[in-house]
Amino acid sequence: MIPVIPPTCRPPRGFVPSTFVNLQRGWLPLEDVEGTPIGHVALVDPVLAAEPEQAGYALGRTAPAGMAAIRSGPEVVDGPGVAWMPDARARFDAFAAGFERAVATRPDGCFPAVWPHSHGAVSDAPSIQAFMRGRHERGWRFVLDPAALVTPSMMPLLEDHLCRLLDLLGDHPAACLLIEDEATGRAWPSAWRREAGDRVRPGVPRLRRPPTPERDSYTGLP
Repeated sequence: MIPVIPPTCRPPRGFVPSTFVNLQRGWLPLEDVEGTPIGHVALVDPVLAAEPEQAGYALGRTAPAGMAAIRSGPEVVDGPGVAWMPDARARFDAFAAGFERAVATRPDGCFPAVWPHSHGAVSDAPSIQAFMRGRHERGWRFVLDPAALVTPSMMPLLEDHLCRLLDLLGDHPAACLLIEDEATGRAWPSAWRREAGDRVRPGVPRLRRPPTPERDSYTGLP
């Protein structure tokens, strides 16, 4: 039986700059089907952080060893495109800068990664490419989560969008983790493969998001 990684206790939304409480509890561990650690993802919203660069630095100081991913913004928003706005993008960039600065001083092999989402400041293939430009050389990686990048307007041509996304990012050297789910694993099977084989480069670890309301739960893929 494939073990399901239990969700951790969510910290409060955003940060309190004077205390930065419970940051150590804000990391969800990610493991493959054999229980081997793949990395961690922070269960915080960088766009909501007060004093974002300082908050990013504080979070980076608590990051576990290995891949330490931050989401590019909230998965649920009150209005369309909240994290796409210039102010939100500037806040996320400041948070990422502080996070990178903290991780760069770590001696334990910790490296930063961004986990994009359609509501985030990094939200699609072009913004992922733009974010990684210059940052890849400084150690940044990204999580490839195709279903998280889908918007309602993409649904009529969903498979075409997925093919284009994987063609642009599937072989990217900075891709460090692939997230599959019911949609990508079953509904769009032809989009995942070329004639020569898989569109995602070999060796990238894979996790599957179960078809449940709990978003912070993943299973390993063999």
